[in-house]
Amino acid sequence: GPRLKYLRGALGLFNIHPFFPRDVFKFREAAVGGDGAARVFILRYANPAEAGERMAAVRAAFAKSPAYRELRFDSPDAFEAETTNGLRIRVETFSDAIFLVLGGTSDSPGREFFDGLKKRRAALAF
Repeated sequence: GPRLKYLRGALGLFNIHPFFPRDVFKFREAAVGGDGAARVFILRYANPAEAGERMAAVRAAFAKSPAYRELRFDSPDAFEAETTNGLRIRVETFSDAIFLVLGGTSDSPGREFFDGLKKRRAALAF
């Protein structure tokens, strides 16, 4: 599977990809994997309820930001967007985490990747 690198706080995330100028995600711990065409970010929270509450705030932030366009909300647990320079993003919550896939070329970046991650969720302890 993908190799994961632990991220140290909001600044660690911002240094890899500046999704927003302020800390919208407010994660407890996070990791990033992948390179080249696509990157996956795994943001962990205290429990599923906290992840769900944060997902609502993340959805609102993406919807309000001029840096993202073509938002498509699949469900309360998943949405997709595109950056102004054409990168696709998929955001999905599962259990106590929010997953983001940035990049990829398909219309639905990372959907297969998410399905694999969900099956191996227990292996993602970091």
